[in-house]
Amino acid sequence: MIDSHCHLADPAFAADLDAVISRARAAGVEQALVILEAGDLHQASQARQIAMAWPTTGFAIGVHPHHAHMFADSPRRAADLVREQVMTTPAAWAVGEIGLDYHYDLSPRDVQQAVFREQLRLALDLRRPVVIHTREADQDTLAILDEEGRGRLSGVFHARWPRPRLLPIGGRDRHVSKGHRPSCHAGHRPRGSPVDGNG
Repeated sequence: MIDSHCHLADPAFAADLDAVISRARAAGVEQALVILEAGDLHQASQARQIAMAWPTTGFAIGVHPHHAHMFADSPRRAADLVREQVMTTPAAWAVGEIGLDYHYDLSPRDVQQAVFREQLRLALDLRRPVVIHTREADQDTLAILDEEGRGRLSGVFHARWPRPRLLPIGGRDRHVSKGHRPSCHAGHRPRGSPVDGNG
């Protein structure tokens, strides 16, 4: 079993990281893709600990749409930051999580879109798959993927979809039926999961 999206580098897991990893592996999770926020030094440090404790783990590095506003003056800087960290992280498997979030709108939508586009271009250049976060922004997300992906992107969605969708990703229609599944986000741990002591 592979966990394609978890946040083990979050400070919430720092105190008992080894125990969290042990529970996951005992539950049959053989590999995990850990999401890292580009430029977050604490997460980068914790990622190194994760890599030593769980060598089959990989990382996705990106600028989340919530933080896109930090690059409003130059969206390209977001991609440059991600590129630098990907190149210095041995197990950087993907670019993410990136995308659009119109539910919280913590960054202006035009800035979110610009930062998203720059990171998609980076993923193509680096030949990395993408981890896409989209919330209440499905039309714009798909339009940008179509424009920037040119049929050559691959990856996964981490999303809230109102209903199952057919998504034209990588030149083919992919069926995606995905709610907001339990994941290791800061501040809570899903009960019954390997990262929950009650699981």
